[in-house]
Amino acid sequence: MLKFGMTLMGLSIALAGPALGIDVVASVKPVYSLVAGVMEGTSDTPTLVVEGANSPHGFTMRPSDVDAVSKADVIFWIGDSYEIFLDRIIPTVAPQAASVALIESPGIEPLPFREGGLFENHAEDEDVAEPGDLHEEEGSDPHVWLDPDMAADMVTRIAEELSILEPGNAPIYQANAQALVTRLSGMKSDIKERLQDVSGGFFVFHDAYHYYERAFGIEATGAFTINPTVAPGVQRLDEIRQTIDAAEATCVFTEPQFSPSVLEALARDTGAKIGVLDPLGADIADGPELYFELMDQLTVAFEQCLS
Repeated sequence: MLKFGMTLMGLSIALAGPALGIDVVASVKPVYSLVAGVMEGTSDTPTLVVEGANSPHGFTMRPSDVDAVSKADVIFWIGDSYEIFLDRIIPTVAPQAASVALIESPGIEPLPFREGGLFENHAEDEDVAEPGDLHEEEGSDPHVWLDPDMAADMVTRIAEELSILEPGNAPIYQANAQALVTRLSGMKSDIKERLQDVSGGFFVFHDAYHYYERAFGIEATGAFTINPTVAPGVQRLDEIRQTIDAAEATCVFTEPQFSPSVLEALARDTGAKIGVLDPLGADIADGPELYFELMDQLTVAFEQCLS
């Protein structure tokens, strides 16, 4: 007979059996953060592949990364349109792992890449690097985590997959996922309120923010390059300057890997403010809070540049 006061969670764990431990790999920092949040309170922690300020664009795996992937029971990633380095290696070194492409989670509806008007034509971009360094441009925009609703869909999928692999921890995974979904909903409402009065056109160098824009009712005027690893040349900068003038844009957003000096002349010549957007949270400490700090950091950047 069960002792009075035993919690439902405790009963569920008892019925499911003891947790044995699993090896979990997450591709990039936002994915790692959501996975870590779902796993919080268990004895396991995920392993992050693309660490620090590294970008998945043109990423080369170290031997330690390959080793971690080869031992994984489950690998969480966005999908083959984003982490191309994983698409090539998972079938070879980790055929035993559950490969979970989160862009395919139920509820997620990927957006097509924007082209035409003031968004550069992907096929004709003169600054594109070697093949394989960028997204598969025939597919969909992979930056789905920048919409909190889609992040919630990812969290639900993460909890489901982990529960299958480690049923002893399933009640913890499900409780954490439910708490995260609730928190994501509250965060979305808060950001909408913060951005309701921002105004003015803006350009981004890397068209990574479509999901964020749609979620919060703002819209980029255009984007200058699809390749975040190659700074625009002199001719492109002149074209950008003319485009900003013609569109009367308020702000131009760069990303951390671009030198601020590249944009200083643009700011002087056009009067546009310069802001920095980072879709991955390069300077944010890894962990369950990273995702929420990342979204706050993006929101602050929009508030400051478009105020």
